[in-house]
Amino acid sequence: MPVKHDQATRDAAEFRFVVKGESPEAIEQRLGVTASTVRRWAAEHGWNELRRMQRTSPRAIAARLRRAIEKVLDDCDAEERLPSVKDADAIAKLSVVAERLDGETAAASRTLEMLDDLSTFLAEHVPHLMGEITPVITEYAHTVVARVS
Repeated sequence: MPVKHDQATRDAAEFRFVVKGESPEAIEQRLGVTASTVRRWAAEHGWNELRRMQRTSPRAIAARLRRAIEKVLDDCDAEERLPSVKDADAIAKLSVVAERLDGETAAASRTLEMLDDLSTFLAEHVPHLMGEITPVITEYAHTVVARVS
């Protein structure tokens, strides 16, 4: 007969899978839910898509923008010329966007780390409230991730 898990356990598994990026095996070790159950929940409840959204982070996009800037500059070096006005304008615009994305990502990353610390603290000090608190923390974490995705 299959084991029935409470909502608090599912919410904790979702937070660890989506927000923290933990593997189903790590979640199994931490929460006692089998890795196959975590994979099933991820498939049934769209956790994989949420996780993918988080991984297509502004930081990754900013890195791609910086590579584009480097390519323009490398092309200029290879042709032994200074960047044209058009090149300089593109570099300036890409740089501004990359810096903004890095700032947003850093703030979101700090927020998610604080949520994880808060969750750990609450689990240690008021475990009987985790069933009520975990869904709220998870929902807020999704909001933070969506903001920078």
